[in-house]
Amino acid sequence: DDRHQAWTLGLRHPLQPEHRIGELHLRNQGLATAGSGTQFFEYRGRRLSHIIDPRTGWPVEGMLTATALAPSAAEADALATAFFVMGPEAVEAYCAANTEIGAVLVCAGKVPAGIAIHAFGMPPDSWTLLLNR
Repeated sequence: DDRHQAWTLGLRHPLQPEHRIGELHLRNQGLATAGSGTQFFEYRGRRLSHIIDPRTGWPVEGMLTATALAPSAAEADALATAFFVMGPEAVEAYCAANTEIGAVLVCAGKVPAGIAIHAFGMPPDSWTLLLNR
């Protein structure tokens, strides 16, 4: 099992930080996460991120965390913030075109306190979903 030769990191649930939603198994990669789990504000009943979408000038809504895996930590750091702004469809296309990049996005779900998880470019041995555990 290759997971025993990897560095395993837990991915926290952004709304319930005492729980992990998954594990990432790193091998010769950098990882970074951008998130609004603790850095957000509420405005007129809307949860707004501290990260600004440069296309609109407004805080990003709907994204809770974006985790990027890349060949270097510097690249992962830049991509995590970009992925947070881009959203699932654009991140899926980016990862499909750049096979050395992986991403796990956690978005606000349709029900209160719910989440939706999207994993792109993540081989099965690099990502374990724990949400139901």
